[in-house]
Amino acid sequence: MCCPFVSFVVKNPEVYVEYREGASERVGLDRRIRRAWLDRTAELVREQMGGGPSAGESDPAVLAASVRAALARHLEEEIAGSDARRKTVNVLTRIWVRVPPEHRALRDEALALWEALGAARPSPGLSPDLRLALHWGLCLLAYPFFRDLAATLGRLLRVHDRVTAGLVYRRVAERWGERSTLVYAVQRALSSLADWGVLEAGADGRGPYHGAPPLRTDHPDLSLWLLEAALRARSGGPDPWSAPVALHDLPSLPELFPFAVDLPPGAIHRSPRFFITRNGDGVELVSPAPR
Repeated sequence: MCCPFVSFVVKNPEVYVEYREGASERVGLDRRIRRAWLDRTAELVREQMGGGPSAGESDPAVLAASVRAALARHLEEEIAGSDARRKTVNVLTRIWVRVPPEHRALRDEALALWEALGAARPSPGLSPDLRLALHWGLCLLAYPFFRDLAATLGRLLRVHDRVTAGLVYRRVAERWGERSTLVYAVQRALSSLADWGVLEAGADGRGPYHGAPPLRTDHPDLSLWLLEAALRARSGGPDPWSAPVALHDLPSLPELFPFAVDLPPGAIHRSPRFFITRNGDGVELVSPAPR
């Protein structure tokens, strides 16, 4: 006989999380998120943490409270309702602030890269536009729904010139099930991605959607960071997400469709970020290395 659901709630002023044993995954990312809001969140985290190697030493609860308050003030003129603002702030802080311990090192590395990408005279291969890759990697880690949506879009755009919200919903529903919240989540996610510049919407600002030209991430540090984030986003899920990825497939993962990952030969082999094995056919398989 199936075990009954067991539910309990953990509350504090900065975090509200519901754990339900046996329940399906929650979508979570159900708000339209503008790129400018993500940028502001990253800047607030950088300011509060002070940057540098000691960034990860900040108290997570204090950091979350400070950034939440600043974001709520920042969004007052753009989001009318207090409940809508709160939900939007929840999404933004889950991406950049309320990061689980196992992913905080990646978040701190993202802050260092954020600085490098915004420098007045950035290093070759770095530009402020590529900061989108940092938001993208952290979104993959924060929201399994986003990972699945991105992978679905990546696969569809390989074979279709344009996609509709209905087609994307049907494909995502194969994994998440048909539920009313998913319809709105897909629509808002597609609208968000159009705002971020990775999708091009129709004349009315809605679908069908075309894929925008990919951003070339030809700086090794940024490219390797993005690949590790994508692998770690896969590693906690059920098959096939948790399976190692063939080395030759890694730079072209469907969930990384907005980016053209460019790395010099041997960069993945030399990087301590990855663990590489061979299967019985001699194919090299890549997993994230223990941290």
